[in-house]
Amino acid sequence: MFLDFEKWILEQSMPQESLDTFLEAILCYKFGAYKASLLFSYIGFQLIVKDRILNSNMPQLFPKSKWIQIHNDLRNDDKWDCTIFEAIQIKTNKEIFHISEDLRNQVKYWKNRRNDCAHSKSNIINASQVESFWFFIKSNLSKFIVIGGKDELLNKVKDHFDISKTPPNQDIGYIVKDIPSTVDLQDYEQFLNDLLNLIRKFDDSLFSRNFTKDTIVIEKIISLNSLELTHAISNILKSKDDLLLTYLRKYPHHIVIFSEDKTFIRGIWYDKLFGSASIKEDFSIYCSILKNNLIPEDQLNESFEHIIRNRLLCNTPCDDDFIFLKNTKFFDKFKEIAFIENKICQFEWSKKNVNFIIYYLSQFEMDEKIAESIYFTFNVENYPFKLAQDLELFLNSNEYKKNQLIGILEKKGHEKPEKLNI
Repeated sequence: MFLDFEKWILEQSMPQESLDTFLEAILCYKFGAYKASLLFSYIGFQLIVKDRILNSNMPQLFPKSKWIQIHNDLRNDDKWDCTIFEAIQIKTNKEIFHISEDLRNQVKYWKNRRNDCAHSKSNIINASQVESFWFFIKSNLSKFIVIGGKDELLNKVKDHFDISKTPPNQDIGYIVKDIPSTVDLQDYEQFLNDLLNLIRKFDDSLFSRNFTKDTIVIEKIISLNSLELTHAISNILKSKDDLLLTYLRKYPHHIVIFSEDKTFIRGIWYDKLFGSASIKEDFSIYCSILKNNLIPEDQLNESFEHIIRNRLLCNTPCDDDFIFLKNTKFFDKFKEIAFIENKICQFEWSKKNVNFIIYYLSQFEMDEKIAESIYFTFNVENYPFKLAQDLELFLNSNEYKKNQLIGILEKKGHEKPEKLNI
């Protein structure tokens, strides 16, 4: 059986040595060896703090000689334990961690409990105390950030995207994974804004529809499975429509990060998808919204109707999206609006949606409603010229569909539509 703390630990970014130590602590806990469990848990915590100090640049006001000494002591098997504790307790203007006095006192408390375990003191250590220390770690680990760490991380990003220093195709994941251990929780949103702004300076593709570097970095951040980071990046995406759509067009399944904000989800399908720059991937976003039940049942019909009547269906769905939409009432609604209401006769609508009209005719059988709509639309002097051109090309290259149309019209006592050269 997985413990909550065990699941949490496996989701965190930490050195392998720390992870192995925590897993050993969890194993001891499951077998009732609570002193050993607390001892290993404390060591696991210390190893994370040790790694953060060793892999950070010196804080701006910290004495260089002292910083070098701390690094040397952390590499000494006989000194690293005490050095970690002392580093946490430094609280002058030359501190390493910007943490409260209360948090430093809590570390003292758990150090003493560790000593109870290591030196077989009489204090009882039971499951509740181990669990309390785990809650302490979950609540406070993100606060043990070396001062100046986020600026250092941004410099690493700058070096990563400088092709004179880093090959252009190198994965940035090795930097992204350090965000939780380098940036204070309360600074996530500002840091991510700074990060994306920095990337823009290096990314020529940001002015095309690809936004390659932005989308890759955002995907890496979301893949860390940090609720706090995902919340921060989702807030940023909500304020940047172009980046939002570009990201979702590449990763439509990540629409779920906005699932709690029903108003925002409605805004996406109502006035962001299928706009003036509508592209094929908008169908994938829309299908992902539907698959995840993010449109209330009583708004589904409204959604179909709004998109068909008012948005721009100038592109067609991929095969997977077509199969999914076919199992909804989306195409039924399209037929109703386009052919039964005969909206194809409206010049502006048919011109904007001509590709989708032809696509629909290619995917579904001709019937009386469709045939008569085509007949009455193209049997008058004023008819949608662009649709007539494309429909002629489609029917003249598809004998089966053309014969279907002509056959149905003959049964209804009609000749070929006068304005269609078929």
